Amino acid sequence: MNIGNITISVIIPVYNASVTLPHCLESLHKQTYRNLELLFVDDCSTDESLYILTSYAEQFAEIDFTIRILQHERNRGVAAARNTALKCATGDYIYYVDADDSIEPHTLECLVNEINHKGLDIVGHEWYLTFNSNARYMKQPAYTTSVEALRKMMGGVMRWNLWLFLVRRSLYVENDIRFTEGLNMGEDMMVMMKLFICAGKDAYIGLKMNALTDKKIIDRLIEASCAGVKIDLIIRGICCLIPGVKDATENIRVISIVGRFLEHSRIYIFGSKGREKVYIASADYMTRNTLRRVEVAAPVCDPAIKERLLEMFRMADRQSPVSQSTSCTPR
Repeated sequence: MNIGNITISVIIPVYNASVTLPHCLESLHKQTYRNLELLFVDDCSTDESLYILTSYAEQFAEIDFTIRILQHERNRGVAAARNTALKCATGDYIYYVDADDSIEPHTLECLVNEINHKGLDIVGHEWYLTFNSNARYMKQPAYTTSVEALRKMMGGVMRWNLWLFLVRRSLYVENDIRFTEGLNMGEDMMVMMKLFICAGKDAYIGLKMNALTDKKIIDRLIEASCAGVKIDLIIRGICCLIPGVKDATENIRVISIVGRFLEHSRIYIFGSKGREKVYIASADYMTRNTLRRVEVAAPVCDPAIKERLLEMFRMADRQSPVSQSTSCTPR
């Protein structure tokens, strides 16, 4: 997915926020990433909030992002307001901004760049806790898997606020994730945990090469397997990873290609179906390649060539029996 083609649906629940709303609108208007769908949900405000929203929409009706104002006929709470917006959202990703928040001009652009680079379901950021006279920088801990993120959330070392994460909308749609109406305290924790549980479930790695012996790479593949990533390894020769081990490599298949012809192509595939990143490379995953040689891997960008390589990988998968993988001790 190209960066300019990613649409972000920004959900802003509003209730009696006339004092803070102008500052929020200003920060949204200054975003350097412009492929936005702004979804304001007025939860039956009794102040000037709705007037401020309609004035903003009229003033900037011709700008390069979509503005929609949704209204509740009675006050239903922030959880219901977010559900209303989710029902109407059409973007590829969902982001939340509260009516008393402001975000830096490059916030959404930075998040999209990260998604475009890594193909993530969820990407987060850090923030400033702002007071009348000062602000405090709040740092989030790093994580590499959904399981690690969940552990840190439940351990109290990682914040779960909705406005800290940009989330692929399909996670909401495909897993029927919604807010519980009437539960307006802690609702973001419940939803973010559900999203992290579902994130990466369709993640996939496919690797075709001559040999797999590098211990560090093997450890990373095992880590990915434990996080729920499905992995297919088409290995012509030696493979030092044993597939099918419970709680370790149960999501990994190893397929051996042995025949009359020397099979020498190397194809790396990362990402779920329809969102694959495909590479051709000179290297096997051997220590001699990773430590003692200069090797090259190149992304395949042409759609026709990319599909041809994917079909080659699938064909090798179909024609080769699952191997009783040759095991050894990596050195």
